[in-house]
Amino acid sequence: MNLPDTSLLSISANKICTLTINRPAKKNALTTALLKNFLSLLNAISEDKNISVLVIVGSGDVFSSGVDLKEFIDSGDEAAEMRSKRTDILRQVLEKVRYFPVPTVAVINGHALGAGAAIALSTDLALMSDEATIGFPEVALGIVPKLMVPILVDKVGSRLAVELLLTCERLPAFDAKSIGLINKVFPADTLRYEAQSLALLLSSLERDIAIDTKLTIKDASF
Repeated sequence: MNLPDTSLLSISANKICTLTINRPAKKNALTTALLKNFLSLLNAISEDKNISVLVIVGSGDVFSSGVDLKEFIDSGDEAAEMRSKRTDILRQVLEKVRYFPVPTVAVINGHALGAGAAIALSTDLALMSDEATIGFPEVALGIVPKLMVPILVDKVGSRLAVELLLTCERLPAFDAKSIGLINKVFPADTLRYEAQSLALLLSSLERDIAIDTKLTIKDASF
């Protein structure tokens, strides 16, 4: 019997859809299957006129440690091709989040690294626990962070993007806020309450006005 895939949970209520990355035992590492499910859900939610806000959070005490490095550990051509396919799916997920029609909120409840950080920073608004860190370890792992570059340059400019990507430094929450990576920092025990309050506020806005405002800001940014 095939068990249902619970690595990504979707709950909708009060015009708010919450997507939870749900692999806490694996630090919410992103597998190919999870990313495919993520993309499928994003496509479906974006067409749902009853949804006015998308919230993304991690299960447990980690947002996401990035792609699952143990998924393809072989060095052969087949593994390289599968890693390439996973990267392409991740690219589509990031683009979908970045250009999602309704407001999006990342709730960085714990460490957000690599692709996990990329997903969080692709949202419109990012709230972070004061106990969390955010970082970009790709270069230290021998990976060129091509998908991360445009996101970081957009958030903090090229000079800081170079520093963050080449030093692979993990930033505490208040440091991330001070350079404009994220919006607000809250104590870990109140983060979800604050995120829910923000989501409810956003959901109370006229949906079409919120969508048009997002489009206007995106047009001015790129």
